[in-house]
Amino acid sequence: MKMDKLLDRAFFLAVLSMTAIAIFPFFVLLFHVIENGIEAILQVGILRFLTSLPPSPGNGMEGVGPAVLGTVIVVGLSTLFSIPISFALSVLFVEFPNSRISKISSVLTDSLLELPSIIVGMLIYVLVVVPMKTPSMIAGSIALTVVSLPIYVTYMRNALLSVPPQYREAGYSIGLKKLQVLLKVMMPIARRGLSLSVVLGIARAMGETDSLIFTVGNVLYYYPKDVAEPGTTLTILIYNFVQTPYGNYIAMAWGAALMIVLFYLLLFAISKLLVKEVRI
Repeated sequence: MKMDKLLDRAFFLAVLSMTAIAIFPFFVLLFHVIENGIEAILQVGILRFLTSLPPSPGNGMEGVGPAVLGTVIVVGLSTLFSIPISFALSVLFVEFPNSRISKISSVLTDSLLELPSIIVGMLIYVLVVVPMKTPSMIAGSIALTVVSLPIYVTYMRNALLSVPPQYREAGYSIGLKKLQVLLKVMMPIARRGLSLSVVLGIARAMGETDSLIFTVGNVLYYYPKDVAEPGTTLTILIYNFVQTPYGNYIAMAWGAALMIVLFYLLLFAISKLLVKEVRI
């Protein structure tokens, strides 16, 4: 008995130690992002940092306004594209799992999940950027849609599959059609999972860099006036600024990284506040 307890305790300590080793680098990185990001933002104030234009190299601190606007536009368009497509595919996979089109679509969606995002960016460059003869925010949003689509589909499908079959059968037994069962029975029960799938999809798109390098453009110093024009995002700004030797640009990259972290926290906080778990 004592030996069993010792083995259990040793196993617990080993798992705890390995977990601590695994997450320690993450917390170190998060600490540096918060520390350096706050220091950078406080130099100009958060409102000015979010709305003003970047300074010239080595010439003090300003803001990342064009990158913030570009992020909102590109991620927003991607979300508008992704949600209806993903929901339609999820319903197809759940309601008609044995149909040929469902099987083919499922394979293609799973393949996108494994496709490197840099390859997605190159494909969108060939299919969208080259015909348009310019990078654009619309091209970037299409790239983000392709990248985040498997995330949306996976979690939406799981949310719909989590609805107990007896609730669907009860809906059919009172004369509801498939669409009515979906809208009035399945979606209310699965709304928590569906909402979280949207949050995770937005988070995936917001943190994306590789697929945007060839598609969205690199306009850092003025606000774009049209989605067909080149723009930039916070991740692209970070990618560019950290490669420069200028201290003010590196500091602004830290501030932009902190903004992304705060956006993540805001997304998950909104999800928790607005979506209450449905008890069944």
